[in-house]
Formats: sequence, C-alpha cells, structure tokens
Amino acid sequence: MATSQLIIALSAGAGPGTLESFVFGGPSITPVCTAPVLNPAPLPSGHYFEIGYVSPAPPPARSVPSALFTLATFYDSACAHPLHAYSFILVKASATTVTVTGTEIAYAATGTIAGYRTYDVSDIITGTASNYVLRTTTAPGLPPAAPTSSFGLVCLYTAGSAENCGYAAVQNVSSLGIPLALNMNYTGLRPPGVTTPSSGTVGLQAYTGAAGSMGFVLGSTAGTWTITGGTQIAADTGTYSFTVDANGDILASSTSLNDPGNDAAPSFTEDSAGNFNGLVRQISTGAVPSLFTTDNAGNGTIIYTGAPVAPVSGFLLQ
Repeated sequence: MATSQLIIALSAGAGPGTLESFVFGGPSITPVCTAPVLNPAPLPSGHYFEIGYVSPAPPPARSVPSALFTLATFYDSACAHPLHAYSFILVKASATTVTVTGTEIAYAATGTIAGYRTYDVSDIITGTASNYVLRTTTAPGLPPAAPTSSFGLVCLYTAGSAENCGYAAVQNVSSLGIPLALNMNYTGLRPPGVTTPSSGTVGLQAYTGAAGSMGFVLGSTAGTWTITGGTQIAADTGTYSFTVDANGDILASSTSLNDPGNDAAPSFTEDSAGNFNGLVRQISTGAVPSLFTTDNAGNGTIIYTGAPVAPVSGFLLQ
C-alpha cells in the first residue's frame, strides 16, 4: 500500500539539478524521491510524486517561449514502482495563443503498463473572447495500441456574456457491446467570476457505428462539437441549472433531458463534492430502466433493468 507522504522535486536547466524538495504529510520531513524528472520516458508513480521543469522545451527547437513539465507519481517511497507518469509541453505561440500537448502513462501494481492517454489543449483569445479546447485519447497501452476512447471539451468565454460549452466522447463500450459517440452542448452558462445561479438549455446527441468509424470536430457554432460518422440514435433537449457559492464554486447542479423518439427522459444531479447521480425514465410509463452514480473522479456504476451492473471509470462506460 502506498504511504501518505507526498514529494515534490523541482528541477530547471538542461541537465540534472534539484533546486527544491518538499515533503507533505507522513511521519518525516526527510525528502525521498528527490531525483529530478527531466525525461518524458516512463517513470515510477503513487502517492509520491516529482515535478520536473525544463525551459526552453527540448527539441524540436521552437522560436517561441516553451517549457517541458513532467510529473511522476509513485507507489512507494523509494520511487521504484510506477503508478503514473505525465509529460507536458507548453508553447506560447503568441500573446493571444497558448497550447499544451502531453501524455500520461498509467501502471498496474505489477509494473506493467495499464493505459496511455494523450492531451491536446489550446486557448485562443480574440478581443474579449477566450476559446478553450481540450482533446484527450485513451488507449490500453503505448502506441501503436489503438485508442479505445476519446474526449473533447470546448468553451467559449466572452467578457460580460454567458458562456457556451460543449462535450464530446467516442468510446467502445464493452458492457453494451457497441461503440458509442456522445455530443452534449450547454448554452447560457454563467461566465467566470459570476456568483449568481445559472440556468440555460442543453442538447445531447448519441451515435453508434463500427469501431473506428466515429470522431468529433469543432462545430460551426463556437463552443460546440459535431460528431462525424456513425448513425444517430438519440436526440435529447432540455434544461439545466447550477447553484453556486460566493466564490462561484458549484454547490449543486441538475440537468433534465427529453428524448421523445426513444420514449426516454434522462436526468442527473451533482452535489458540492462532485458526486453524480442520474437515471433514465421511460416517458410513457414512468419506469426507470437504468440509473447510475459516480464519485467526483467519475468512478461508479450503472444499473440496467434485467442486466448486470456495469462499471463507470473516469465518467466513461466500461
């Protein structure tokens, strides 16, 4: 079992050289795992972690400001057993454009690679508007292992106006035996810094198709995605509401949808701890054929009437 100690080691420059080391928690303030992390190759991981920093980022050479950040977490205080290894390159392409690309390697307790994830982030500012885009892919192993899921988030923030955000996901759902693609767009979200409750409209579309046939691209409307490929199997519309505290943090949220074509009315809520609870109600009879619950990390279960309980991990069906 991993201990409660937490190690941060910061390094700078082109070669080794730990500048500072801190220990949080645990019975001792003696640093462990203080070796700098300057290489994005697989590294050990757990409750221990190291952060490395190199500026400018290593080749390929860049003519704009850039930096490499690495993070490794460990199962043990000797930093010998991997859990996660992250590597990110930040590039400030201009005064109004910042991009971040990176990878995450997950390890099983046995030391074998359990998963691989890529990250692609950009933030482009135009006047008083900020367009934030995040894309990730998840695979069972290092390349060339094919991704089993992908996720996208896009948000358009405009000063003094409500924001629009879209979510998209494509995944091979083993518990259902089919690939699925989901596209969910919110309009009228409260802008950053606004502490009053927020409400607006939401739309959700679901698609299915052959493995590898579906994807998503930025929609023609800012702050939205469009699913490519597949056949549409659901088209939901509805409303949402958020309650926030004085700092603008979400205290509670609720989303209600209707899909007359499938005789279904999905709904879900979120509490202040980030836990989700949801269900799908049959419009014609009021019966509930499925319900789900997850914690704030997106891990939980979904229950189907007359079928086994299926796991949810990282907000994705397994």
